[in-house]
Amino acid sequence: MFNVFFFYIGRALQILGMITAAMALLTYFNQQENMGTMMKIAGAGLVEFYVGYGITMLTGRKG
Repeated sequence: MFNVFFFYIGRALQILGMITAAMALLTYFNQQENMGTMMKIAGAGLVEFYVGYGITMLTGRKG
């Protein structure tokens, strides 16, 4: 029961991390004054993705 719950939480974190990183990287070059902030947000998105990946792998489920 909890494995399925954590599996879906992990997948949701992976998807949110990818969206966060992609949006930050796409707007990185368009905002000259906020380039550092956009890189920090992209880094946070990547960390979020890998935390979700770790949670998904701990459940032992595939797809």
